[in-house]
Amino acid sequence: MTDGKILYAKVDNRYFIKFTGTLRYTISRGLDAFLNKMFEDPALEYVLIDMSEAEYLDSTNLGLLAKIASQTQKRFKRKVTLFSTNPNINFLLDNMGLSKVFIIVDKPDFTAENLQSIPDLQDTEKERARVILEAHRLLMAMNDKNRDTFKNIVELLEKDICRS
Repeated sequence: MTDGKILYAKVDNRYFIKFTGTLRYTISRGLDAFLNKMFEDPALEYVLIDMSEAEYLDSTNLGLLAKIASQTQKRFKRKVTLFSTNPNINFLLDNMGLSKVFIIVDKPDFTAENLQSIPDLQDTEKERARVILEAHRLLMAMNDKNRDTFKNIVELLEKDICRS
């Protein structure tokens, strides 16, 4: 498994985000900060996600995908197109209910040039826990199965954050 990276390009008023390798919570804070900045961009018109080189996503990164879907739906009243050719990734997306909130295409027909890495951010345990908590809350909101699956994790994180 290849260490994960998240790349992006802004082409006119469209953002192209590419997930590669094995993506774990350790890079989630950088992605969360990037997404917050992206959705604050008044010129934003469209988001396109390429997961054709992704090997694995943990639940925190799946939750951040849910954030993209949720914010796009609120702002534009439409789904994001997501390219995914990996059956394991497609299974994860479907299992978490994300296949209902994205348009999943199995043949990428666009690749942005001049991709840049989303920077890793140095974070405290509390900042990382906040991102993980938010991501899991978003996954819980997707469906009842996720609510049952992540309920204990969310409760534990909430207690942990309140203590610190």
